[in-house]
Amino acid sequence: MAVDDWWYLAKRSADGARVPSERHGRGKRWRVRWIDNHGHARERLFDRKADDDRFDANIHADLSRGQYVDDRAGRITVAELAELWRNAQLHIDSTAIRVEHAVRLHVVPVLGRHRIKDVRPSHIQGWVRDRSGVLAPTTLRVVYAYLGGMFALAVRDRMISASPCDDRVRLPSIVRGSRFIPAAEQVHGLAATLPDRLAATVYLAAGCGLRLEEILGLEVDDIDFDARELHVRRQLKVLKGRQPFLGPVKTRTSVRTVELSDVAAESLREHLDGGIGTVEVDDDTDPRRPIRRDAALLFRE
Repeated sequence: MAVDDWWYLAKRSADGARVPSERHGRGKRWRVRWIDNHGHARERLFDRKADDDRFDANIHADLSRGQYVDDRAGRITVAELAELWRNAQLHIDSTAIRVEHAVRLHVVPVLGRHRIKDVRPSHIQGWVRDRSGVLAPTTLRVVYAYLGGMFALAVRDRMISASPCDDRVRLPSIVRGSRFIPAAEQVHGLAATLPDRLAATVYLAAGCGLRLEEILGLEVDDIDFDARELHVRRQLKVLKGRQPFLGPVKTRTSVRTVELSDVAAESLREHLDGGIGTVEVDDDTDPRRPIRRDAALLFRE
């Protein structure tokens, strides 16, 4: 790194006096030159030498600590950062669609045009206040987590030095309501309102704790009546523009074996008495090896 006085040449006259340069008296006088962490030559001009020296010292310290941030990288907009962040995620299809929807509707319209280097915690707080008028507190926290992830990526990639989504940003509190747990009679009553071919779904949800998508992804081989077990290996997924297909469950821990309750087992036996055929379906349970196969799904509708 070097500090130059642009108003005078480095060499002196024969009598030792300083020699004015062609820039003398015009524009900023002091220049800092340095090589950034990518090997590129950089420079910045200042009016005052004190500012020049301070900047030079800070740049030197940041480069030494490995904390140098190229302010040019921070000129990308929040909308551009959002696209970079989304492309870096390993979301499954349905999650990716929800994320794209949230970013497109709630992040880009409000913050999208801002350069990321210009976004401050006060801007984020203003965004929270604006979105709290249209989003429930729980949903707002989810979208805020997406926004925080975007700026965390920017910090990690040395686009900015700190995230504006810090712990001083206040989010709306969540009022937890009481949970409704139906009595056995209510579960039986709900099952009775459904067609016979779907009644067992109620008992799988109430007695085994399965999500609807997991229930609809069950095949005959997933049921082990002797061991009183049920294996959750996949789920049925529905995406816009595509026929329903089998895919991986929501998270790795969602692949599990659960106890088959007595009432669920009895309901499934009755359900299977009529016989279960197969249906041809796309199976993307292993995204690296999608196949089309015949599946003995317990429920078709």
